[in-house]
Amino acid sequence: MLPVITAITNSAISLFAGFVVFAVLGYMATSTGVNVEDVVDSGPGLAFVVFPKALSLMPWAPFFSAVFFLTLLMLGIDSAFSLVEAVNTVIVDRNSNISVRKVAFYVCGLAFLMGSIFATRAGLYFLDIVDHFITNFGLILVGIFECIAVGWLYKAARLREYINSVSWRNTGRWWNVAIKFIIPLILTLLVIIQFFKEIKTNYEGYPDWAIAIGWSVVVVPLLIAVMLAIISKNEEKSG
Repeated sequence: MLPVITAITNSAISLFAGFVVFAVLGYMATSTGVNVEDVVDSGPGLAFVVFPKALSLMPWAPFFSAVFFLTLLMLGIDSAFSLVEAVNTVIVDRNSNISVRKVAFYVCGLAFLMGSIFATRAGLYFLDIVDHFITNFGLILVGIFECIAVGWLYKAARLREYINSVSWRNTGRWWNVAIKFIIPLILTLLVIIQFFKEIKTNYEGYPDWAIAIGWSVVVVPLLIAVMLAIISKNEEKSG
């Protein structure tokens, strides 16, 4: 029952946050006399431009501003846990003799150095570019590869049997079809549409070198993943 409560609570908070965001955008649009879409462009400007302006107009503005940015910081740290742990798990699984603490130290250190560019005066622009390409390509491609790995390599029916064995409610055969065909096809269509949109015009009018940075954060991890998969496959054959 606890997973159900967790899922419902998470979805409810996300839904409530949507009302808060559009309420703030509507208020700012009304107070400045512009359309909602003209208040802020998509991206980090919502959190770092619009919300600070809205908070400055509230009673006890310093208090609510501190609460807002503290919450934002906690959300960032919470998300970082899952990202770092995923990398740590892969490295430790392949090299069981390496200390988890040592791996976490080097991974976090490398992430800190790579992320320091976002703390510069141009950091907001770099963050906007990287966030755009990861959201529109990186995450969707990961979803496609996960569907392939689960549906075709591991076998969807096999995973569904395990899910049903540990769940209080069984999942039907429709789940197999969704994982193997429907979801990857929809995600692939989204990637193709977004790709043609990107090559038609640069995102937000950024120069080509900045767009190249955005593509690199998508392509480089994919190349590394393919390389590691090939190495792992060769090790299995030689072993």
